[in-house]
Amino acid sequence: MFAYDCNGLEVFIMARSHETHKGKFTLLVMTLTLVFSTTSLPVVAFEGILSGGIMMHGGDTRGYLYAHMLVGRSFMVGLEFNPREYSIAALMGQTSGYYGKFGWNSDGSATPKYTDLGIWGRTSLTDTFTVTGSAGVNRTTALGKYDLKLAAEMIAPIGDYVYFIGGAETGIVTSPDSTKGWLGIGLAF
Repeated sequence: MFAYDCNGLEVFIMARSHETHKGKFTLLVMTLTLVFSTTSLPVVAFEGILSGGIMMHGGDTRGYLYAHMLVGRSFMVGLEFNPREYSIAALMGQTSGYYGKFGWNSDGSATPKYTDLGIWGRTSLTDTFTVTGSAGVNRTTALGKYDLKLAAEMIAPIGDYVYFIGGAETGIVTSPDSTKGWLGIGLAF
């Protein structure tokens, strides 16, 4: 899901994976939801979050760990690890802005497996329910291919500092089989 706020007008674009008997392909379902408001909804604020859970990618299910932390007023750093890869991300902006992400295979290779550059945005649908979306260009190092990557994540409270986290990302141009999703529990601080 991608969310962009333009003076109170928010546009959401959703993508989902679809599987048929002939194999996997990505079905891009574009849902445009126009939300007009005179005031912005507050965004759930915390300095950082540590989360873990399961990640599904193709027929593979594996555990993951993720952490991100606010560094300064409008700069976040994120780290992700799962048995197949690890990544580091940097996000500029308080509720929207630019991001960059580098990912490596967990075999110890020094060359990044992929690089992402794009825009991101976050909004609250209620006082506590937050949705974050991003859209960017993805470059796979080994293949030398570029793709458009869309991602969305939602965070919902299940306790004072404990959150349910769910999300998905997909490549929609050259990597339709790159769709992955995750479910987890996060601890905000």
